[in-house]
Amino acid sequence: MPEAARTVAMIVALGFMGLLFIVLPGGLILVYQSRHTKATCEARDPVPRWTDACPLPVLALSLMLGFGVVLVTTHSLGHLVAGTLMGIRFTHWFIGQLRPPLPPGVKIDYSTYLRAPARYRAWMHASGAIVTKLMPFAFVGAALAAEVPTWVVWALVGIGLAQIATDILWSTKASDWKKFRREMDLAQRSS
Repeated sequence: MPEAARTVAMIVALGFMGLLFIVLPGGLILVYQSRHTKATCEARDPVPRWTDACPLPVLALSLMLGFGVVLVTTHSLGHLVAGTLMGIRFTHWFIGQLRPPLPPGVKIDYSTYLRAPARYRAWMHASGAIVTKLMPFAFVGAALAAEVPTWVVWALVGIGLAQIATDILWSTKASDWKKFRREMDLAQRSS
């Protein structure tokens, strides 16, 4: 790919990520904090719920723990769903090990991986990273709806932004985004 095209692609991708990960969550925060949104929710569901009586620190901790579980499990699930839809099979789902450090994941059936078009393989690699980056921002709405302390919302936004930063700094060199780029380069060379 020519350098100018690569630069344009990077600018478009960063602009899209900015909209998806900064502007959209910011808009959701504004909408969910509106007193009109709260009034609408209370009018449509006037029945008191268990969360109304739950202490905010307990609710905040529950939300953050749940977020952690979802964050750890959805990365591999993203690979599994996208790969399966693209004809890539998987042989194992593993939880991970402490020695050597091995994160949870899925094991690819390499023969189906190689038979899949390079573009499909690229998006299978990207899917886990994309899902992982969406999770913190998806939980912002739940945090606002549950009216947990503001620090929880900011923690979720901070985690999301930190994940994007680590992807930009490291994943493009050693992880999913490196594999995505490798497969997309292969797809462009073969077309």
